[in-house]
Amino acid sequence: MIDLSALKTEIENDPLGLGYAELLSLPGELLSALNMPRDSIHMPKLVNVLDIQDLLLRTGEMIKIMSSSHPVTKAAMILLSDSRRLTVDVNLPTIQVDMAAMVAAGDLDQSTLDAINALASRPGSRAEQLGMGVVVADNLIGLGVLR
Repeated sequence: MIDLSALKTEIENDPLGLGYAELLSLPGELLSALNMPRDSIHMPKLVNVLDIQDLLLRTGEMIKIMSSSHPVTKAAMILLSDSRRLTVDVNLPTIQVDMAAMVAAGDLDQSTLDAINALASRPGSRAEQLGMGVVVADNLIGLGVLR
């Protein structure tokens, strides 16, 4: 359920300068402005384990990780080798700490960590960023924007 009060505040204040005021008479355009994915808004997403494996193979770091004696790196290798695991949420704080430890141990290059983190993000809409999911016409009717 969308918090109509938060939606109203967003439309009235327009903190990102998306031009809501000019769109009040164009409800379809207003909905598009709220729901359109934007490259400037990053939303987390699960990463396919095969994509991480492919990246590590292409950078040559898979061999380094497989031969590491560092406990965190060994645990990461077990995670990546589990055929039952299809995705991993690299946005989890514990995973981020573990990947930073792998960089500190010299088992993972910072540029590879950055590439893995890039895989874990997708363009998102302003509505998603605010936790609203998708704003629909009924939500605008609830605000009195549409009649």
